[in-house]
Amino acid sequence: MCRKFTNDQGIIRKPRQAAGFRGTVRYAPISCHLQRELCRKDDCETWVYMLVEFTYGRLPWKEIQDMNQVGEYKKRVRQPMYIMELFPPPCPREYIEALQYIDGLKYYDAPNYQYIYGIMRRALQSARVQEFPYDWEMGGPTAYLLQ
Repeated sequence: MCRKFTNDQGIIRKPRQAAGFRGTVRYAPISCHLQRELCRKDDCETWVYMLVEFTYGRLPWKEIQDMNQVGEYKKRVRQPMYIMELFPPPCPREYIEALQYIDGLKYYDAPNYQYIYGIMRRALQSARVQEFPYDWEMGGPTAYLLQ
């Protein structure tokens, strides 16, 4: 499922002409649906899909079985008219900003993880989510379950 993306000198490998589909259709980045070589930005795209699922409870293409239709759906929800299908409330608007940043990256680009982290910090603040303590820690919102 994974492939070393740099050679022994640490240089990023040239993308293959075609790369077979690898992964889970639900979380696969658009590049995977297009059978392109995957890169670091694609890992970030997959992560955004997981964030949406954790926040909202499901992805809009969950019930679609055909992987090509799922790929087309993922492309469609990038358009401003449909973006809220991917990021319905309670998803914070910052998720959109993160995905737009990720979508702007190219194969050889190194994602600015600190920038993405900053976007997620703002998402926590705008949603008024208390980061600490975590749910499962003493003093957290579900600590009463530990007693």
